[in-house]
Amino acid sequence: MKKIKLLILSIFTVVSTVYSQNAQPEYFRNAWEFGKLKGKVKSYTESNFDVDGMLLRRMTNNFDNTGNLIEEYFYNKNDILQSRKIYIYDTSDKIIERKKFNADGKLLHRKTGKFDNKGHIVEFRNSNSNAANILEIQFTCVNTYNDSDKIIEQTRYNSDGRKRSHSTYKYDINNNELESCEYDAKGVCSSKNIYLYKDKSIEFAYFYYNGKLSSTFKYDVQGNLIELIVFNEDNTIKFTDSYKYNDMGSLVETHQYGPDGSLVSKNIYKYDYLGNKIECSQFVSECRKKYDVWQYEYYD
Repeated sequence: MKKIKLLILSIFTVVSTVYSQNAQPEYFRNAWEFGKLKGKVKSYTESNFDVDGMLLRRMTNNFDNTGNLIEEYFYNKNDILQSRKIYIYDTSDKIIERKKFNADGKLLHRKTGKFDNKGHIVEFRNSNSNAANILEIQFTCVNTYNDSDKIIEQTRYNSDGRKRSHSTYKYDINNNELESCEYDAKGVCSSKNIYLYKDKSIEFAYFYYNGKLSSTFKYDVQGNLIELIVFNEDNTIKFTDSYKYNDMGSLVETHQYGPDGSLVSKNIYKYDYLGNKIECSQFVSECRKKYDVWQYEYYD
């Protein structure tokens, strides 16, 4: 169980660092583009199985013919619907609302976004339903951009309007992000990302938490992440992840190694003729533990 948790932790660490360079939630982006889907995908279903082929969970995503995500359905191990999400867009194909419902149709969460006339997201808000089924605002984020259309600050507010935290972003003359810092309500920097480039392509990234180096990221010349090292608080290595890609730039293998260099776990990915992911097998200590399968439907 501990080894599996390490793998999950590494995935979340990668995701959070990638998002820090964009400061825009994934649910406000074109889903085909964000998910790197190939072809005009109408829908896909992701099914997760244990090593014996027993269903663990299932998810189905539906898209319109321009690549906007319009519905998500989530099922449990008995293939019974647990929740669903719907997405609402404006006339410019900018998502302005996401709602999550339980299986009985009760509204659980609501996320809304506002855009300026350049298409920048300038505000997004999260709300949850309380015991009386009334939506209550949890927090609001406000973004500020420079003349080069790059975000330079994101401020987050609590439901009562008090400042919760904020992040700042710095860029070089080529508009590559150099640094992002997140500050708490007292103005103390709690986390920082630093990015280094070579020939305008990202080469390394460093993530600091509470002033200590937490993880490092190494990229190839195409900008693909090829190595992640996560550190303990005493600066010793906690684990290392390596990433391999095929000629199309698709991830085909990940390996996680413990502090002594021994293999902890690995993932192996397969793709269809278009380049869309169709299978991921997950191994712990060379033993297959579970696997995921993707099935696609395309527009004509």
